[in-house]
Amino acid sequence: MGATLKYGENTTWAVPCLDTLEGAVIRFDENNPYYRLMEKLSVCIAQNAPDNYFYGITDLHPSLDTLCALRGAENLMIDMADQPDNRYSESHYR
Repeated sequence: MGATLKYGENTTWAVPCLDTLEGAVIRFDENNPYYRLMEKLSVCIAQNAPDNYFYGITDLHPSLDTLCALRGAENLMIDMADQPDNRYSESHYR
């Protein structure tokens, strides 16, 4: 959703990329190369899984995890503390 990924030995994490959530429009892009790769790998794994192993769905960072990745945990908590009544409308998340 716009963040640069950093790679560790066993994980990745997003580098926060939003200075504010005000005016941010966050939408899912099914053409994102990372999503396309996860989709392709998931199909391959699922095709090989029957009678061989169990597999699960990749963590796609739902809801608050996404905002935390884009804004940074500390900044997001400050946003929530400073504006406890702010409600981001559903139209921001497509």
